[in-house]
Amino acid sequence: MEVRNRIVTTRKAIDEFPVESDFEVKCEDFVVLVKSGSDDIIVKNLYVSIDPYQINRMKSFSSTHKTSDFATPIIPSQVTSNLSRGWNALECFESDLCHFE
Repeated sequence: MEVRNRIVTTRKAIDEFPVESDFEVKCEDFVVLVKSGSDDIIVKNLYVSIDPYQINRMKSFSSTHKTSDFATPIIPSQVTSNLSRGWNALECFESDLCHFE
């Protein structure tokens, strides 16, 4: 099944209070498939809440960038899985497991 994925990225380093124009939405189409008998689950992310400390990750420089893997800088326009350090509301999109249908 082909789905459209929407990704929010930063346009540039954000050194001031973030505003909507600091971000952009990118779209990409890709095929999702759960193989029969696998333990794979494909989820749809409905909502993301990023912790306030992550604003330092969006800055061009912050002393926290080198303190831990949780504080590495966010590179503008780059898609990263490292943003999953917030709270998410998810919906099971496809699964081969009966308790996740």
